[in-house]
Amino acid sequence: MGSGTPRLAVDAAGPWPVNDEPIVVLAGGDICRLVGGDAIQVISTHDGSVATFPIPGFEATAKPMFTTMELRADGLIFCSAPSIGRAIIADPQASCRIVTDLSYPVPQYASGAPASKVALSVSGDRFFVPGDASRGGVVAYATSDGNQVDAFTTGRPFSAIALLASGNVLGLALDAPRLSLLTSDLQLLAETDIDLQVAAVI
Repeated sequence: MGSGTPRLAVDAAGPWPVNDEPIVVLAGGDICRLVGGDAIQVISTHDGSVATFPIPGFEATAKPMFTTMELRADGLIFCSAPSIGRAIIADPQASCRIVTDLSYPVPQYASGAPASKVALSVSGDRFFVPGDASRGGVVAYATSDGNQVDAFTTGRPFSAIALLASGNVLGLALDAPRLSLLTSDLQLLAETDIDLQVAAVI
């Protein structure tokens, strides 16, 4: 602020941003960027160095991965690829070492718009995903072991979810379409049908 002169300027490694790839800022100021849905790039704001760490098993596929990346309160990074039913927790301070590797059932609508398919809870101890073809709804899994901890199942297929600032979960069902507001333990608070074609849930 003021002079408009940057303290440090470095070239971004490759096109950036691409396809709404998420970035998070670490406590020390460094930046983590999700690259191509299958690698985490750590960019130092101190010396401009760039290090790229592939995520094992997240290699790009022919269909969009819609991989997410979020920063937990404990400084670890949570990434999830719903199209392959995988999630990882990595330590960006230790060369993005994989701390936890999780698997879960692939959602019925793991690809296609809207792109918001996975949401990490405020506490970081669970994540929310649309249910698979056998049950629909929204399912919560523990980030510690990937086991299911809660579910809101109506048989209705959900195509997208989003976490609100309150910690509640907003889910979008394709038929109608219908918006459902859920608590963090997936109890229904309210729902309503809308006459809009939803392109994104933010």
